[in-house]
Amino acid sequence: MKYQTIDNSTTIIAELIVDFAIVLILALSFLFFSIALAFFLGQTLKSYWAGFGIVTLLYLVIVGFGYLLKSPLQNSLIRIFIGKTFKKRGH
Repeated sequence: MKYQTIDNSTTIIAELIVDFAIVLILALSFLFFSIALAFFLGQTLKSYWAGFGIVTLLYLVIVGFGYLLKSPLQNSLIRIFIGKTFKKRGH
């Protein structure tokens, strides 16, 4: 029983570390893509402040949708975390 608890704990921690690393890489990729998009739009519009402003407005729209979908997103995340925590291991 003790070893099974240790095995389950280390598996959960390892999965969380890997998931965190993936989310971090995706966030950095998204950040650099956003900066590149802002510079591209700025160059296209011949005004960098307009390019960054458009990207900012895009983020505000995404935040608005996130706020509207807050409850379903929370429920999905809760199900994912519960599923990871109580996932059956093949031993």
